[in-house]
Amino acid sequence: MPLMDLVIKAENRLRNHLRKTASFSGAKITFIKQGQNRSIFFVATGKEKYVAHVGYQIKDSGSSIKNEVAVLRFLEKQQVAFVPRVVYFNKREDVSIESYVGKKIHAKDFTKNDIDLFAKKLFLLHSLKKPKNQNIAPTLSPRKEFYTYGTVRMRNAIKNCPSDKTVSFLNKHYKKIKRMVDQKKFSEKYILWSML
Repeated sequence: MPLMDLVIKAENRLRNHLRKTASFSGAKITFIKQGQNRSIFFVATGKEKYVAHVGYQIKDSGSSIKNEVAVLRFLEKQQVAFVPRVVYFNKREDVSIESYVGKKIHAKDFTKNDIDLFAKKLFLLHSLKKPKNQNIAPTLSPRKEFYTYGTVRMRNAIKNCPSDKTVSFLNKHYKKIKRMVDQKKFSEKYILWSML
């Protein structure tokens, strides 16, 4: 199915979920971007702002909203205040709504103080210990991540965008990343989760 059809279906599914929840009554939805396994929307209800993730319900890439929600809930229990809070999650429908934490910041706009703050927050995230009883996806090194999911994502991208120009671009970058991954030795010890 073409990605645009998936996005339209995702938006309709999100609207159905919002209609069922009184706190989202009259919400305005704005499409932000689409990904390999989800669409992301900005949701506004008066003064409240949220970000919604609607999965395409395709088991192809190893990444899931369920795992992201598990990580965010874990971070909330650890009292990490600078990440979004999950305000709604429907596991069966693969839909989550999170608090809005602000627009994307680009590295070129960082001041020295921003970089220091980012480094401290990143250190905090990577120093957290995953509890043994927490149901969170296993940690993968960049090399294992690439070999576990990279080829599947590559095939799906080519399937969804089969033009010669796109295929050539994807093949070139896939080979470049494969060389980089194969040549480097990555430490798995301090990688928390690939989404962080």
